[in-house]
Amino acid sequence: MSIRIHPSFIFHCFFIFVLSAIFSVLNMGIPLFKGGAPPLSALLVSSLSLVIWGLYGFFCALKRDTSIWYPIMFWLGGGLLFYASASLEWIIVGLMTVLVWVQPSYGVTYFMASNHPLLEPSAHFLVPLFVSLVGFGMGHYWRKLSMHVSDG
Repeated sequence: MSIRIHPSFIFHCFFIFVLSAIFSVLNMGIPLFKGGAPPLSALLVSSLSLVIWGLYGFFCALKRDTSIWYPIMFWLGGGLLFYASASLEWIIVGLMTVLVWVQPSYGVTYFMASNHPLLEPSAHFLVPLFVSLVGFGMGHYWRKLSMHVSDG
């Protein structure tokens, strides 16, 4: 018995990791490990990243696509990896989670986070996830509205 992987799964996984890698590279110069406030360029890059995550959710809903599960798995899985690597002291996995999941959103989430040790890192995972879900909800609403207008 062989396992078949759907081509859309490969596309969405590739898109998500490439998107994260691009914004991670663009935010490379920020003082992530120094704990300082990010520069304006990092805020703009992170904001653009969130806009693209919202558009990703929006277009998934327009296509009646169930691929909204990919960003949900991506962000929640990244959060779990981050906390597991921190508690188990997996340095390499921790560095990967910081580069892939934390760094792209650092410019925005720096200003949203609190000093709570659990909430501050969670913002890096939950804010992009929330934006993706809001985009999906808006796309779903837009699709229903356009179907209603075309019927009427």
